[in-house]
Amino acid sequence: MKILILLFLLSVSSFTIAKESLANYSIKDFNLKYSQIFYSSATSDLVRNENPIIYNISFNMKKSIMGNSEDFGTLCFSDLQTCAQIDATSPLYFKTGDGEIHLNSITENVKKISFRNWYGFEAFPLCGITKNSISSNYGGQCYAIVLTNNHKTIAIQFFLGENQGCKDIRKCFSLRMGIINQFLKSISDKFLLPH
Repeated sequence: MKILILLFLLSVSSFTIAKESLANYSIKDFNLKYSQIFYSSATSDLVRNENPIIYNISFNMKKSIMGNSEDFGTLCFSDLQTCAQIDATSPLYFKTGDGEIHLNSITENVKKISFRNWYGFEAFPLCGITKNSISSNYGGQCYAIVLTNNHKTIAIQFFLGENQGCKDIRKCFSLRMGIINQFLKSISDKFLLPH
């Protein structure tokens, strides 16, 4: 019981520190905040300068984790259906001929999520790592999300850590999911990932 209380207090204090150490990140009229404890900087590159405008975005980790040094995504200034048809957003998310939205791959299990004026999809795809100088395309666990408010669509893939075969991925990577939750919550103050 004492260990559980200690773990709870550590997670609360980590979450509080992360909440208080946020940096603003803006592209045009889109704003969010990221943890300055976990990330050193955020960058963007314009990859499409016609309607819809699309940026590649990167959140550079302070410390590389198993060969992963950034969480990355796209920001598209249009609705999800329009953005999903453009190659610049693939492979993070894409639309198939049947109209279905997929994250990462056509076989990935995707869950629909919504809150206020934002909706989208999330998935927990396997991803690449490098451990002891050996690379593995599926040795890592990631969290992928695409969100839209029908004017802007953001997709980000977050690296969680080494794939541990967890049934409850949120629980296995709860500290990292807490940082991601704070990050995503800054997009809309009503947004909160399920626990």
